[in-house]
Amino acid sequence: MAWAFVLAISGADHPSLRSSEIARLEERRARLVAAERPTELLRSWLTHRAQRLTYSVSARDLPDLGDDPRLVRSGISDPLSLIGAASMVEGYVAQSLLGGLVSEYLLIPSSKADVVLHVYEPFETIDPASDDYATGRLIADLSEHRDARSRSRAEALIRAVS
Repeated sequence: MAWAFVLAISGADHPSLRSSEIARLEERRARLVAAERPTELLRSWLTHRAQRLTYSVSARDLPDLGDDPRLVRSGISDPLSLIGAASMVEGYVAQSLLGGLVSEYLLIPSSKADVVLHVYEPFETIDPASDDYATGRLIADLSEHRDARSRSRAEALIRAVS
């Protein structure tokens, strides 16, 4: 249901949801918009949408990793974030492609990361990498960052989609 909510805050409909599920999603969306701290609420709702892995990479490889077609830029790497963090890459990668990215770019697990990968398993009716999910993905990812700029941008996007 997490990805259905990401799709809902992106402004798209999920074709296989029942009317009761759609009503629950709309109720959640209204709660999110009205919340005093919407990013904290959203973070609690969407923690299980994808596995969040953090890595370090050589600064020379950062631009190439960000342009790699296996990676769908999101969060602070999405141009719509208006954050422009050139010293960091964030995005989504399918579970089946993760090993190739890690070995090709010599990614090293790190808590002081310059790479944040959201690893997902594609489903029959859900493709988190598709453009239908872009706005919701961006909001969810920015909500996970603890800095004021990311949270502020996420909150502005939440207000914009209401």
